Amino acid sequence: MLLHILLFPGPSSLRVQNGKRAENLEVELQQCYKAQSRLSEQLVVEVVESRALKASLQEKETAIARLEKELTQTRDECSQLKTDLEEKIRALELVMIEH
Repeated sequence: MLLHILLFPGPSSLRVQNGKRAENLEVELQQCYKAQSRLSEQLVVEVVESRALKASLQEKETAIARLEKELTQTRDECSQLKTDLEEKIRALELVMIEH
């Protein structure tokens, strides 16, 4: 008879098993809620950090563009100064040759 009850659970033992199963599922569900809450908080933090990094990147890109423009202007000035210097050297050489 005991073996029969163990192999073929009756309504009362089925209720106990279902109750335990329900408790286990409820615990598992609560753990899922907590994990989801932690992940949501982590996602919010990462989104905020991502936005801050994006803003920083945009500032740096703007600074790089400004520096590239300044560099181009400085190169142009140097090139003009070199041309002016070469012209003055040739003029000086002509004056020295004539004298």
